[in-house]
Amino acid sequence: MKNNWQTHPTTKQYLIFLFFIITSTVNSLAFMTDSFTETLFNYDLIEFKLLLFVPIIWTFMMTKNYIKTFKQV
Repeated sequence: MKNNWQTHPTTKQYLIFLFFIITSTVNSLAFMTDSFTETLFNYDLIEFKLLLFVPIIWTFMMTKNYIKTFKQV
């Protein structure tokens, strides 16, 4: 049986994809504006800033997957 992901992504996968795009955008904005992170934390957290890149990398991987999927269709 052929996997549904290979032809048409399901609604759930679309929602997850959109969620990660939104979170990565928000996180990158928070990363760029240091005043935003300063209001959240009194001191600079390198680990926190590194964590912001996780959804960005994940979104990039998901985007590559979607491009491959739509090229097949």
